[in-house]
Amino acid sequence: MKRFLLFWSLCLLSQAFSFSDANDGDPPLWQGDIDKFSTDADGQLSFTSPANEGGEVRLWRQPKHSQSMTWELEVKLDPYSTNYNFIRMYVHAADKDTFYLQIGNNVGQVSLCEKRGAAGPAYKISGRMLMAQSPPDFVALRLTLDKEETWTLYTKWGDEPDYHCEGSYDCKPAKAEHKAMFDLRFRYIKSRTSVFTIRSASVRQGTGKAVAPEPEPEPELPAEDDPGEVGSPEAELELLATEILNSRELIFRFDREVDISDAICFESEMGEAMITGYADSKAAVGLRTMENMTDGQEYSFTWQGLRDADDNAIKARTWTVGYEPPEPEPPAPAEIEPGQVTISEVMARPNGLTALPETEYVELMNSSDAQLSLQGCIFLYDSKATVIDRPCLLPPGGYAVLFREGREIYVAPEAQSLGLSTFPSALANAGKALALLNGAGRLIDHFSYPAAHAGLSWERSADGYHLCTDPRGGTPGADNSLPEAPIAPTEPPGETSPATEPEDEIYPGDIIFNELLPEPYANAGEYIELHNRSDRHINIEGLCIATPSKNGLNLYDLAGLGYIIPAGGYLLLTTDRSSIFARYNTLDPDAIREHRIPKLTNSSATLLLINPRNGGRIIDEITYRSRWHSPLIESKKGVALERINPFGDTQDPDNWTSAASTAGYGTPGYKNSQFGQTADTEAISITTPAFKGDTYNIAYTLDSPAMGCRIHIYNMEGVQVAEISSAHLMGTSGSIPWNADKLPTGVYILRAVIYGPNGQSKQYQQPFLIR
Repeated sequence: MKRFLLFWSLCLLSQAFSFSDANDGDPPLWQGDIDKFSTDADGQLSFTSPANEGGEVRLWRQPKHSQSMTWELEVKLDPYSTNYNFIRMYVHAADKDTFYLQIGNNVGQVSLCEKRGAAGPAYKISGRMLMAQSPPDFVALRLTLDKEETWTLYTKWGDEPDYHCEGSYDCKPAKAEHKAMFDLRFRYIKSRTSVFTIRSASVRQGTGKAVAPEPEPEPELPAEDDPGEVGSPEAELELLATEILNSRELIFRFDREVDISDAICFESEMGEAMITGYADSKAAVGLRTMENMTDGQEYSFTWQGLRDADDNAIKARTWTVGYEPPEPEPPAPAEIEPGQVTISEVMARPNGLTALPETEYVELMNSSDAQLSLQGCIFLYDSKATVIDRPCLLPPGGYAVLFREGREIYVAPEAQSLGLSTFPSALANAGKALALLNGAGRLIDHFSYPAAHAGLSWERSADGYHLCTDPRGGTPGADNSLPEAPIAPTEPPGETSPATEPEDEIYPGDIIFNELLPEPYANAGEYIELHNRSDRHINIEGLCIATPSKNGLNLYDLAGLGYIIPAGGYLLLTTDRSSIFARYNTLDPDAIREHRIPKLTNSSATLLLINPRNGGRIIDEITYRSRWHSPLIESKKGVALERINPFGDTQDPDNWTSAASTAGYGTPGYKNSQFGQTADTEAISITTPAFKGDTYNIAYTLDSPAMGCRIHIYNMEGVQVAEISSAHLMGTSGSIPWNADKLPTGVYILRAVIYGPNGQSKQYQQPFLIR
């Protein structure tokens, strides 16, 4: 390995930070895991590790400290970096305050991070997210520290001719002694042991010529994922038990609650394992190994980066687990499958009944050819849950009638009556959503009954639901009456559907949540926009929007809309259709429908789009957060959250942002203002004002959503004569109208500044003619 030390030159500090030096000094000039590195024919440093290993290696050297310094590194990550494959370069320490440059993560950023004592790291400068989508051959990084107060990060991706400023951060000078660092940490998993290559690296004092370093003993530097590294005490953790779930999954039960947000776990033979989350409490953590464990073999698991409930760092520990296959559990009773039991009759307004007691009831029918147990099933009335907590075996074709315990009821002799204390005391006459879930919470059947008629029940037939035609007004526990005539579906007046025949089957991801308005203007309606991203027309009849609750699911049936979303089309659901037309541009009024939707709380809510006809299949799901709005937005009132990439992950916060101010802060029923491929790298452009009609239009194209814009007009003497925009939130493309009537004919200058939420900015200056 001495050949490596003599061959590779990092050019650190121009001359002295070089592996052309022998490493035989005392202390050695270079320290760390030197045997884990090698060089290629071009003198580039690469990390090599035996196959099927994962972990972290370190290479460091002590530079001379100065109040103003510059660090430079040229690095390649191939293939993509993740949260488990990255480089950290520690550059500066002052007492318990440490700064490091992180190269790579799940979104491919280069970031400057600060870590204070035992607290977790904080991102101070976040660079462009390009590495994860299309990693360049090399990324050149430059980090400067000015007077121990101001950090500035620059990057140069691939063939870019100049450095790009990613942003600056002003830090409060620490009173403790400052120390410069050049400490490289390489994290990797066993399947990615050859992902790092470094072509050059340097550190220099100020901006002048490089100065030779002075070798020093190894500094007390923070260990990766060891939050107590700078003198803070570390808490001890005890393992109470491990539970083997199967050959790849197990649960670690600790003696206290732990924070796993920065944790990582390695098995000595298999490498890094996946932390799957908490089990039944924060003291129980699930783990999935990379390979199957073998019966009778012992495995050593090392945990790092855990923290306790008081945010104290927990000392890294290794525990040995012997694998024994879990005892097979006796087979559980078969759960009722979707469609096996149906809601066959609803008596919501028994007023006037004479042949039957005036008691509200809901009838269930076993539609399968097997005997089924209803015990443990959950009946939902709107959001109120009633658990069937008593034995109830239902034969094929048999009926069970649910009603309020203590009330008079008549049920056919061959049927079962289930008087339940938690059954609703009154069923709404105006109609409500009903559902039946099995013991696992899976939807079996649902029905949103229409407005009730006095003395008549709604009954199910092969053609849907109809009002009871039996002279008694209902048939509790017996076969339903027949409708007087087939009920043909009617199209709502003035509404038409696309001519193309829709397909019945709806697959997950065919329809997605595309735009949300949780915080509308005063006296206006919230809205939810759905987008059909498939290549077929889809009938939304039968779909439901659902929200979870402690009792199961609250269902909002989309039946009755009579709407088919065309391929690539939209449907907007709102509680106040007129307010949408009054406050936003609308391109397709037919795509905006007034309908009952879940309450969208301002801070966060979970929405599911499900298909009950297919066993409660989830078509799309989102848990939005108010922090997904652009930080450039001062007030969120009336500002919609827009999806950026329709084919990106629904739950990815980076795939959502505020609707552009240039679009009126919302695009109900049509293409989003922030629409774009988040991996695109189109050139940023702003056109000179183009006269159209009686206004000038300034068109723009951006490579990122949620960018801000300031645009001013100057005359040839450099005097500002107009302000077009002081704080526009822009979409990925669009135009800004401007009326120039008050300016005389002549040559003017447009000056624009485009800026992002992370401090990045770019300026434009273009002359143009007003005629």
